[in-house]
Amino acid sequence: MDIYKLISELVMNSVYLGNFLLFVLISFHIFKRLVKLEGEKEENLVSGVLILSLSIAVSSLYSGESYGLVKDLLYIWFYSALSFILLIVGHLITDFIIFHKVKNIEEIQKGNFAILIVEVAHFIAIGIVINSLMNNYFSPDINQLKLLLSIVVIFLFIQFLLVLSILIYKEILILLKKINIIELVYKNNVSAGIFLFSNYIVISFLLASAFSPEKDIITTIIYSFIYFIFSTFIIILFKFVVDFILIPDDNLENIIKDDKYMKAIFIELITISMIFIYHFLSS
Repeated sequence: MDIYKLISELVMNSVYLGNFLLFVLISFHIFKRLVKLEGEKEENLVSGVLILSLSIAVSSLYSGESYGLVKDLLYIWFYSALSFILLIVGHLITDFIIFHKVKNIEEIQKGNFAILIVEVAHFIAIGIVINSLMNNYFSPDINQLKLLLSIVVIFLFIQFLLVLSILIYKEILILLKKINIIELVYKNNVSAGIFLFSNYIVISFLLASAFSPEKDIITTIIYSFIYFIFSTFIIILFKFVVDFILIPDDNLENIIKDDKYMKAIFIELITISMIFIYHFLSS
């Protein structure tokens, strides 16, 4: 490889990386003011989650064909800002609908590790969805206003499905196991947080498989709903299969109620790993 070409690529990559770091710093300070974040420990935790979710969300903007440095940076900043706004909207929706009895950030500051786990999962899930949206639909050659509206509408529908999936899972556990998983998260039950963590990740991976640049917005919404029904079913099926086969000496009810978080991690890692493979098979 030509040494000058290599140096040029390294310099350009450094510029793009520096651009991302600048965006992350600005985003974190805005987020800190919005949620009134206090305390160094909480800042470190939330900033780490925010950086991870933003990197997942906008990573597709840094790949593919270059349209020139200035044009690249304009598109990156615009859609990165949109991604940040969507992350905040998703956070507020979850805070208001699922955990309406408390404020997530305040609970995290009080040491509620279960809610922190759920918050991390939700940010990662949103990042996965936004990444797939950008990767499938972004193009400088189409009407940007139409693209913007499509991304926002699809995102809000996906956010609705994410929230709905948690509420359905909650009601199923109440019906079958007499467990209110949301109330247990309020009480800092780590196992409950871990179970919700995998739900978010699994649903987001499967819903991301529904996106394709060949589909219009209506078709995408229909496909997303079909994937949502399938993913909700498959989550429940996987958990009960693991319950009966891999942990015959215990059960989901005891694991959650007694907060046996090591077994909860074991179950959820298996669930996520299987769905991870399915996501790439269907994408």
